[in-house]
Order: sequence, then structure tokens, then C-alpha cells
Amino acid sequence: MVEATTVAAAKPKGKIVLHDSSPATLAISNLVRTLNSTVPLKKADKPLEKPDLYQAELDFDGHILFGELTILDFIAQTHNSAASSKSDHVFTQGTTSDLRFDHWIYLLNTQLRPATTAFIKKEGDTKDAIKAIAKDLEEEILQDITKESSKKWAILAALVYSYLEPASKLLNKRVQTFLSDLKSKYDFVGFDEFCKAETKKGKNVAISSSTAKLIRSDVVTKKRPIPGKRNVLITSALPYVNNVPHLGNIIGCVLSADVYARYCRLAGHNTIYVCGTDEYGTATETKA
Repeated sequence: MVEATTVAAAKPKGKIVLHDSSPATLAISNLVRTLNSTVPLKKADKPLEKPDLYQAELDFDGHILFGELTILDFIAQTHNSAASSKSDHVFTQGTTSDLRFDHWIYLLNTQLRPATTAFIKKEGDTKDAIKAIAKDLEEEILQDITKESSKKWAILAALVYSYLEPASKLLNKRVQTFLSDLKSKYDFVGFDEFCKAETKKGKNVAISSSTAKLIRSDVVTKKRPIPGKRNVLITSALPYVNNVPHLGNIIGCVLSADVYARYCRLAGHNTIYVCGTDEYGTATETKA
């Protein structure tokens, strides 16, 4: 006689931390919500003093990954791996024959997300851009993702809703109806509700309204390795006098290393970038 055994589903190795309230982090939260995802999601107390890319992070088995599309795909793939049937799967990038999915994922993230983010922050006039994208969505795909009985369009639905809803007052009645249908079908939350969840506070706790951004400091301080933090030392080739100076000279000795150093600092790593000059030899003496 063979005894039946029950195998518990493996727990996801990843966990998500959202550091601010934005259309991108709202999309991540809404996808977790609609798929009843088992991936742990936490909202941090305050934003990081870093670019928008770093405000959503995925800790996957000790490796930190950034970017809303990477995180959305991880949530969907975790859902798909646990689904009992392929009919319960949701589309992910590069896995569906319906090319509209990848097309709109790209357009929403490169055009609508920055336009809506600027609209929320009142940085420039992006109203016409938002209206134009909404019109194209209305004509090409909104009806399909609202009427589909399964949740295979869940990632695209989360992006459409989360990127359009904060600017819904700009949209025509038909698009607003589509958004209402998406909210009901996928159990999404709107931007204001998402922000309120972040602003709850305990007794004697103040919420900062600072809009400070990361700036470059010219103050020279001694750099030392910091235990428990990523410490990065960057060096580059030494410039040498060998011909008439031209733009190509900066590539090997300055440009690449400087770009990487700036990236490391923006990522919050303890970073030192050092270079020097090759100050010996006949060519240097002659040039001097």
C-alpha cells in the first residue's frame, strides 16, 4: 500500500519593497492584489534619495533587482509556476504570440508612465500626451483586456489602470468607464487610496514633505570601507601624451569609469573613483 503524501508549495524566494507612491509602484501593488500573490510586499516608511528606478526593489535570494517591469514579471512568473492549469497563466514579456502585449508594455512604460508621473508632480504640461495615449488604448486594446474572462492580461491591465487612473479627470467618459471596469474586474485600488495607506502614522510620528533630491557634493572627505555595505573602488587607465588630443582620448581613461562611478553613487554604494596621469617619459617632457 502506498501512502499519499502532500507536498507543500515552495515559498517564493523574493520579497518586494516599495519606497514611494508612484504610478509604477501602484502597478506592482495592484498586480500582487489581483493575483493574490504570495510574494511578500512591504511599503517603506519614506522614499529613497535616489532616482525613480530604485523606488521599487526585489530582493531575490539576496540579489537586489530594480525596475517595475522586472518585478511585475517576477510576480507573474511566480503565479504561473503555482497555477494548476495553463488557462490560469498570465502573459509575461516575450512569452505570448499576441504582439500587442509587448508593444503596449513598452509604450506604457516609456511614454505614459513618465507623462503621468510628471502630471502628478506638476512638472511640465503632459496632458496632451496622456490624452493621446489614452485615445490609442481606447481604439486598440482596452475593450479586449476588460472583456477577457481570464486574467491573462493582468500585467497590462495593472499598468493601464495604474498609469491612467491618477489622470482620469483628463480622460473621456468611455475611457473612464473602461477604468471603472478594470477596477471591478481586477480589484485594483486607485492612486489616492494607495497613497493613504502610506501616510498612516503612529502617535508623535511626523511625515516629511521634503522633495529633496540626490545632489553631488564637492566636499572632500576620507573614504573608508563600510562593513556590511557594498564598497566599490574604480580605477582607470592613465592618460598619456602621445598625439593631438581628441574626444577618443577620454573613453579609455575617463568616460567609462566616470559613468560607472556615478551609477554606483546613485545606487547608494560607498564608491571611490581614482585616476592619475602618466607623468614621465620623453613624450611628456617634450610636450611640456
